Amino acid sequence: MNNRTKTTSIFTILTLATSIAVTAKDDHDHHNHHDHAAIVAGPNNGRVFTELTPELEFVVMEDRSIQIHQLDSEHHTTAMGNQSVSAITGDRTNPTIIGFKRDGDFLISNTTLPDGNDFPIVVTVRGEDGSRTRIRFNLNLAPCPTCDHLEYACECDHHHEEHDHD
Repeated sequence: MNNRTKTTSIFTILTLATSIAVTAKDDHDHHNHHDHAAIVAGPNNGRVFTELTPELEFVVMEDRSIQIHQLDSEHHTTAMGNQSVSAITGDRTNPTIIGFKRDGDFLISNTTLPDGNDFPIVVTVRGEDGSRTRIRFNLNLAPCPTCDHLEYACECDHHHEEHDHD
């Protein structure tokens, strides 16, 4: 093999490796910047945490308190098990920490949401088996223009339109 052939082979290998790395990075970045999981609204017009078993419904009430309902396989409200829930939201420099207490068959927050209608929230659910699941989403309390849900529980596809670029 002469020097020109070696150089061409090395260049071809480097180009192929770079192409694979860029493609993998693009796929990875696309996955991280867009939420592909569909939002599911529950029977109380809240957001269903489908990543949990049993599923829980997160409902913001008119007084800005939060209720957590357990759902059965047909998405009917059932009595809560022994899960515990906490949340943190609001301004990073002055976060609102939210605990929950049992109120009949559901959990209710011990405080209300901070002022504003659009902020990040992290909900931590400790399962009966000791497992811990963190659910992060944007808590947008604006009404959806096309359905009866608030944006945080909206099942419409209109939110994808704002991310389309020509």
